[in-house]
Amino acid sequence: MAYNASTVWEIRTTGSQDNGGGFADLVPGTSIDYSQQDSPQLVRTDIATDAAGTGISSATGGFTAAMQGNIIHLTGGGSTAGWYQITGYTSPNAVTIDRTAGSNKSGVTGNVGGTLTFGNLADKFTAWFVSGNIVYIKSGSYDVSGISHDITFAGTPSIQGYKIARGDTPTGSDRPSISLGANRKLRFTNAVAGGFVENIIFSGSYNPVVDIETNGLVFRNVKFYNSGAGDGRAVYQYSDGTTYVLCEFISTSGSALYALSTIYILYNCYLHNSKYGIEDVSGGIGSTILNSVIANCTAGIHTSSFHIPRLIGSVLYNCTTGYHGLYAAPREGAIINSIISECVTGANFPNPPTGTPVDHNCWYNTTDVNNLTKGPHDISTNPLMVDPGNGDFRLAIGSPCFNAGLQLSSIVGVH
Repeated sequence: MAYNASTVWEIRTTGSQDNGGGFADLVPGTSIDYSQQDSPQLVRTDIATDAAGTGISSATGGFTAAMQGNIIHLTGGGSTAGWYQITGYTSPNAVTIDRTAGSNKSGVTGNVGGTLTFGNLADKFTAWFVSGNIVYIKSGSYDVSGISHDITFAGTPSIQGYKIARGDTPTGSDRPSISLGANRKLRFTNAVAGGFVENIIFSGSYNPVVDIETNGLVFRNVKFYNSGAGDGRAVYQYSDGTTYVLCEFISTSGSALYALSTIYILYNCYLHNSKYGIEDVSGGIGSTILNSVIANCTAGIHTSSFHIPRLIGSVLYNCTTGYHGLYAAPREGAIINSIISECVTGANFPNPPTGTPVDHNCWYNTTDVNNLTKGPHDISTNPLMVDPGNGDFRLAIGSPCFNAGLQLSSIVGVH
């Protein structure tokens, strides 16, 4: 077994890595959520397991029916250390848990309830997550650089940062900040598609900081930052269908987003101050950069894939090469409604890409294109952005790009 699908988790800087930290309302009207308090509701050091390992008891007692659905952290006494869900109440001295903690163990310590903090988390509480679980992380700084293992989400939970109350959607430094350090990464590994990650900052210097092996993940309002030397990546994605909305990517020496044999969508994202904004290796048809900015990179888009990504309604700014294609016969992409400005070369390909519409763009570079034909509605002029050197890519009054874009349904290009 594993945690109930409706289980929610609470992580705060004021919690403890030994607390339970999770709750599901298994008995409505009876169960009480003890994960919302800093200290555990019950601590016992004389817990014993039965022959099956799923029944636990304490001679000193203290269990209540209200604890059903809460998570108990068990450790010591030869038990399999970890986080277990209380699924049934027998008496003040005995409850059942969702899976075995080891047969006929004694002298086990158990903490019921109390909010978690990341700490060492040596018992890998993330390993038993299932789809439907939600992990809430309160604003604050979490240094997990000393952990002995990667933080791996084998299930597909939703992870949501908040400032004061769940659902309040913090931005900037109000988001919880998780520092993974130089030796560990965050991994999503489940083959089952789905899951949301929102309102969080992930940083570190390991390669990569975040590793995505789960199809269909959605990231919203997330910052990924790799500060390491060498060719480190902020995000390494090799599962299909990842969507990034209002996300920021930085890798000071490597690729902000590295995509291997996969499809991705970026909407209203900002990738900057990296070796490569996007490094696309053997990507699939349909990868799209929409209404996003890639700035201050050696190459904004660096692709060696056959199917090149589509750039729509976006900005490539101050890169050595804005859009750099390496594959001998690129195809299937698009450059539409975009601004490619202040690059040494705006777009460079070894051979002209096929099946790649190019139109309604503004070019303003030392060399605009190499092996690419501009569209009939493209213009070559200073786009007059407000203050791109300081991250303001809005169009100033009088910009020649106003009303120059192609209307794409409700999506307006460069105006």
